[in-house]
Amino acid sequence: MLDDCNREGLGIEVDFSLPAERVVRTLNQIIEWRGKPKDIRVDNGPEYISGTLMYSG
Repeated sequence: MLDDCNREGLGIEVDFSLPAERVVRTLNQIIEWRGKPKDIRVDNGPEYISGTLMYSG
């Protein structure tokens, strides 16, 4: 995960497939560390368009 403003790497998760729950957990860790972002831009992978991610905020 990158900060678009300064291109700083905020986190990385490496695997063949990342379930939505793992993406949410990583986002929550980054939010605890850096605060909640104004916007989140994502690609269109299935873990990013799931109901789990949409309704976890």
